[in-house]
Amino acid sequence: MIGDWEIQKMADEIVRLKAKSVAIQFPDGLRKRMVDVVLELKGKVDANIYLWGDPCYGACDIADAPVDLIFHLGHAPLGHIESKNVVYMELQKELPDTDLLERAIPSLGEKTGLISSVQYVPELLRVRQSLTAKGVEAVIGEGDSRLSYPGQVLGCNFSSARSVANDVDSFLYLGGGNFHPIGVALATGKKVVVLDPERDEVRDIDDAVDEMKRLRFAAMEIARPAETFGIIVSMKVGQNRLELANSLEELLREKGKRSVTILLDYVTPENLLGLDVDALVSTACPRVAVDEQARFDKPILTPTELRILLGDMEWDDYTLDEILGSDSFNSA
Repeated sequence: MIGDWEIQKMADEIVRLKAKSVAIQFPDGLRKRMVDVVLELKGKVDANIYLWGDPCYGACDIADAPVDLIFHLGHAPLGHIESKNVVYMELQKELPDTDLLERAIPSLGEKTGLISSVQYVPELLRVRQSLTAKGVEAVIGEGDSRLSYPGQVLGCNFSSARSVANDVDSFLYLGGGNFHPIGVALATGKKVVVLDPERDEVRDIDDAVDEMKRLRFAAMEIARPAETFGIIVSMKVGQNRLELANSLEELLREKGKRSVTILLDYVTPENLLGLDVDALVSTACPRVAVDEQARFDKPILTPTELRILLGDMEWDDYTLDEILGSDSFNSA
């Protein structure tokens, strides 16, 4: 949620920066609050306030708006993206005062890594102290330059978890949803327990990992007969991996396949209508292939899945696609 103090903080920034035109970019989970927030802010400042209506896929997806100031809500900045007129509102939260942590402890190993979405990053140190008092050794890993905080994970970057994976028996993830913890489980091979404040729930994700892998294997099998591939490249500054697309084109050529690289701002089924290819490969946000396969009428693979399909990697090496910082120890 967006509290009154966060709206006031935006108003104070507008006054401080003397901005006359402002756009607010919301994550999809806050769409129901968008109109109310814009109207409240209009009542506080003498500036033109605009609502950015396109979907927002993360900190890599900064609005290209002709305004003095952009408020980007719900994400932390990415280290390599320069955004001079962007103010990030991370909307950080405290864990509720419940027995969630007590319920999670029996599922953890003797030494546990702590990871979180940006909303609960401030709670990682407190959780570590609580676990230590209960006899559980907890560690918080340092991620690469794409991450703003120790212990933070993105849907496309699990480097903070991988940095301590060899030193822990399990991971505890603070946050909602399963995509981030599934990515950590596949990237590290460790058990991941989810402490979900949104649902007041503690859960393991073993079944979710298995289900996701079955669905991805099915997509690969549908793509197996494909002779012509469309390789998708996002033009968003935080997702653009044109060099990767070029290397995939070369691999496909070596395997006797044809391919065409497609440059897009938004990867949607509508933008790919009429494209005469047998299968797609997305170098854009890793969630496009994994979360949105059902929206597309053709199989859509990640770069890792394509390499497995072509025999360049083994299925046992399967992990979710990541977009890493240049200083990542696993950036190769």
